[in-house]
Amino acid sequence: MTFANPRRPDILPPLLRRADYPAFSKFESPEILTVQKLVKLARAIDRWSGSIAVYATSQDDIVAWGVVDQLVQQNVRWHRESEQGFGNPGLLTVTMDGIGDISAYHGELFLGGLKGQALVTHENDALASELVSEYGLYAMAPFAKAIARALDGEGREPEILSHLLRMWTTSIARLCIGLRQRGTGGAFLLTPKPIKRMLQVGHPFAYPRLRDSAILCVLDKQYSWRVEHAQRAFIDKNDPVPADLVRKVSWLKRMRKIEERK
Repeated sequence: MTFANPRRPDILPPLLRRADYPAFSKFESPEILTVQKLVKLARAIDRWSGSIAVYATSQDDIVAWGVVDQLVQQNVRWHRESEQGFGNPGLLTVTMDGIGDISAYHGELFLGGLKGQALVTHENDALASELVSEYGLYAMAPFAKAIARALDGEGREPEILSHLLRMWTTSIARLCIGLRQRGTGGAFLLTPKPIKRMLQVGHPFAYPRLRDSAILCVLDKQYSWRVEHAQRAFIDKNDPVPADLVRKVSWLKRMRKIEERK
């Protein structure tokens, strides 16, 4: 649900409104929000792309007056699929992920939540903890060094290592989110070196795709930065840009547009 005043639902509208920016669509007449009405609306509105717009007409009555659409980008970002996109334009967003599982947000700020019978007032970023970060940095260091060597990026190894760690934590977070959505239980075991005699694995298999895709993603971004930086250096000096460099920049822009369409 999105709490917003129907007279001014978007308190900070963008200077340039894009076609995929979230928008409010009003009902022909507001409805008093009862439990029965909330259940019906929740089934009719896809939570991945929409939200029920509500507002309080008094201390006791809350009305459902419309729908917010185009919230796909926010949910994609919350699920660590992307770092860009528009957020929910309302004053307050309440998400219900399950029975006794409710969270409240103001924009991207987590205000609090109810998890079972416990009140949660802050979120813990376990993947950014010192213990996990140290392991991640140690594991990713050889790959950061190899990327810097491949791009002749002397001095950029710490930045590359930071990007690799962020890609790694994002991948782990997405796996955890997917496991939680299934509702079947389970957990991930993260260890620098598994002790196989203490594990009972029925069907072991190697899956290097996450590692390889994260490395290639960082490599592509670093290569793009290097090419565009080289072009700016020629432009700043008012020198002609080499044709080969122009072709590389054009190709990168074309690939970026293809990725945005996806």
